[in-house]
Amino acid sequence: MWLGGAKVQPLFRSSLKEHESGNDLPQYAADIPASVSNTFTALNVASSETTLLAIMIPIATLLMILVAHVKDQLTMGLPQNVNLSIHSQGRTPVGFASSLKTRSSVSLASSTSMSSKLPWVLPRSRPYIIAHRGASGVLPEHTLEGYQRAIDDGADFIECDMVLTRDLVPICRHEPNLSESTDAPQKFPSKARTYLIDGKNETGIFAHDLTWAEVQTLRAKQPWPFRDQQYNGKFMIPRMDEYLDVALNAKRTVGVYIETKHPTFFNQLPMVVAANTSVEDLLLGALRARGYDLKAQLNSPSWLERPVLIQSFEQVSLKRLHAASCLPLILLTAGWPGYVAADTGKTHAQMVSDASLAEVASYAVGVGPWKESLVVWEAAKVVGAAAGKAAGKSAAAGAYKSTGLLERLHAHGLQVHPYTFRNEARFVLDHLGGDPNREYEALMGPGQACLFPQELRGGVNAVFTDFTSTAWNYIEGQAAKGAVWNMTLVNAPATKPCVVA
Repeated sequence: MWLGGAKVQPLFRSSLKEHESGNDLPQYAADIPASVSNTFTALNVASSETTLLAIMIPIATLLMILVAHVKDQLTMGLPQNVNLSIHSQGRTPVGFASSLKTRSSVSLASSTSMSSKLPWVLPRSRPYIIAHRGASGVLPEHTLEGYQRAIDDGADFIECDMVLTRDLVPICRHEPNLSESTDAPQKFPSKARTYLIDGKNETGIFAHDLTWAEVQTLRAKQPWPFRDQQYNGKFMIPRMDEYLDVALNAKRTVGVYIETKHPTFFNQLPMVVAANTSVEDLLLGALRARGYDLKAQLNSPSWLERPVLIQSFEQVSLKRLHAASCLPLILLTAGWPGYVAADTGKTHAQMVSDASLAEVASYAVGVGPWKESLVVWEAAKVVGAAAGKAAGKSAAAGAYKSTGLLERLHAHGLQVHPYTFRNEARFVLDHLGGDPNREYEALMGPGQACLFPQELRGGVNAVFTDFTSTAWNYIEGQAAKGAVWNMTLVNAPATKPCVVA
């Protein structure tokens, strides 16, 4: 990874594949703690008169330390056999990484001293990698195990879509409808309901109809049938504070990237109204309880130590957050036909007009656009035989061109964090041969194949991805070749003072 212009290898790059091959054992051997070498020293200075018992005790100690150390290192990747159980004092996924030995929020909150961790530094030299719903391409989305796997694979941020339970506990789920991503239909079939959310009728088992105690009985599953299903039923649903603890307990600085999901819908629910609270208040309360500085502006020292970005499709939600904190905000935009914002009724075209973007820049630091809204395919009347050799082109059809949206966002001083990059050919932009690396090259690459003006050197400032390792490998490969990205907006300090009381 590249932080502050220096090459830094992620501390958790181990994976199932690496563990199976045994290729990481030499690295672990080099990491044997000082207590082991001290034991060797004790053995070397033992006199010839040392009794057999006196020799065997340090040898036994050495063996126990080695076994415990190797076992601990081997569990830093994804556990192959996870036995989940619920305990009165917390939730313990047996066999999981040492940094997540307990899912008790109390014990995790007190186990990390931020002073012992290296904060991010400026200037940053390459785009951020945002783990979309965790390592959702390889594990069930929005699980602690998926978040940890994403960190292992090099994520800079891990993402949580925040929804609420009936008793107002914030949890991480892509939608309040739990039917596709959990076993809720099997556990609570009598709780099926239909709600109108963002103008569409949704039927299923909803988070806000279950208490937190009921949610704890659920297990996550992979919602995409064409992805690996072997981990279905093994992982629990995390609370917001547990998700924050994964980042806080990482061995390097990891940011949290949180979406207020359907805030207009949630803020109108009877239990939210009765409690005189809101999605925004509950989110800020969760961050405050974990020690996040709500006055931390983008790239301030406290933000670099505990990075957080908050996103929403709803401008009203972001404005509420802006009034209550100085945390950096990201407006999500759509672009697909028929989209209308749930809170304002604005179309995508209205949301990305220059007048609207000028207003957005007054409270947000960036925009998260649908990646398809950044480029357009133009059919070519005559295409030469060599045209297909260039990235973003097809000898049979034409070429991609920028829609101009990215350039306008940058002109308003807004970072650009497009979504969602996935490995499967069905999700890659058409005409790129189903190759995710060509897509990264077209939208993020710092070279000639990038579709945006060369002075931008890469254009986008971060990417949401289901496959963290693919993005990491692409960026690392480019950096190894001497690639240089334009990180002006990423490294820019906040220009307005924080005025929150």
